[in-house]
Amino acid sequence: MTCCWAAISLLIAAVMTSINSTLYMQQTAVIFFLAPLSLKPTYRLICRIKTATFVVHKKKRQSLHLNPFLSTGKPGVKDINQYWRSLITTATLALSSSDKSLCLSSHLLSPGRMAKLQRHFPTDKYLFRAIERPIPKLEQIGLQIDTFLREWRWFTPAKLGGIVIMRRKKHHLNGKRP
Repeated sequence: MTCCWAAISLLIAAVMTSINSTLYMQQTAVIFFLAPLSLKPTYRLICRIKTATFVVHKKKRQSLHLNPFLSTGKPGVKDINQYWRSLITTATLALSSSDKSLCLSSHLLSPGRMAKLQRHFPTDKYLFRAIERPIPKLEQIGLQIDTFLREWRWFTPAKLGGIVIMRRKKHHLNGKRP
């Protein structure tokens, strides 16, 4: 895909420079059309710096986000297991360090994944609510464009996603039972 983009970019740059052959125009055309080729190397460099799989943002309630710089294309079994371990660990730490609710909302949260997540947070210690939500068309398009520009691959996101809200039960906040 990258080679195809480079060839098209060079062809367009050659046509533009033949029309107006000033040196400034040549440089501008080459930079303009080759700039998208720098997105993937820049993205990979950022991935090496930002290593956390999940990030917790704390405001009125906590929200857990998948690292946007993480490459998720065609993960193997090892990668998927690492994602799950990281998700459970990060969620557990976030819930144990605060009495605020923890929210997750994603196009990746299918009913099966929400049930798997719930098994890791027992009902005697945690309040757990999960609902399915339709993914708006604009969000689907945004995900497709974002993935295409960062990873040079096309994918079709799920039509349904999920929202999960978790909170420790009050008697587990102080470490004692009622």
